[in-house]
Amino acid sequence: MIGALLLGFVSGAAGGNAADQAILVATADAATGTANLDEPVNQAPVFTTRPVTQARAGKPYHYAASAADPEGDPVQYRVTRAPGGISVSASGHVSWDRPVAGDWTVTLRADDGHAWREQTWSLHVDEAAAALDASLSVSPELAEPGAPVTLTVASSGGSGTVTRT
Repeated sequence: MIGALLLGFVSGAAGGNAADQAILVATADAATGTANLDEPVNQAPVFTTRPVTQARAGKPYHYAASAADPEGDPVQYRVTRAPGGISVSASGHVSWDRPVAGDWTVTLRADDGHAWREQTWSLHVDEAAAALDASLSVSPELAEPGAPVTLTVASSGGSGTVTRT
């Protein structure tokens, strides 16, 4: 009690909006009164980018996430769900140096210190491509001007073997 006033919280907000609170004010006498408080409610940051949802195993994955805060508060980023090895920089750059093949769920949180918002996406990582091997041959190796020459290009690996003459 403060003098004849009783102050207390009625309920707390769920999720990331800790600023949303209901407050009970009661007095010890029979007097009545009305008070209106019009305090601005802090809004969570809003993501302004869409995540990259495809990657290749063994090749670096990058997503430059960005979120804007309606009140202009600075935004901090953190990964709350992801396979091992994924990280995020202070500026929101999500990276995975050596992705592993599979389907992964990634969740990134943007937090302004008062409220937060999460962006969740499915990341599909394809198997690493087979190495490509190519060769070129010329027949004959020496030719007279105007004589026919055959060039043969052969490749293997990648998505199959192809030979052209």
